[in-house]
Amino acid sequence: MRKGKITLGVIAILLVLALAFVALRNSYYLWLVGKFQDIPEKFWLHRVNSPLKMKEFAEKYSGFEMDALYNEKDR
Repeated sequence: MRKGKITLGVIAILLVLALAFVALRNSYYLWLVGKFQDIPEKFWLHRVNSPLKMKEFAEKYSGFEMDALYNEKDR
């Protein structure tokens, strides 16, 4: 009888630990997903190589990376 109570107690503890692990993992996942909803405000769009493309994405991103070539002869 005593061995059965110990086994039941161990199973109950393991179940509580498993549920706590799942709850903490899911709350971290939900926190992480919430953090990445702000990506357009924090990241710049790269390889925007024309003013037309820059205008196309101006509403979604706060910054751009664009290559600029300087011709010293024509200034």
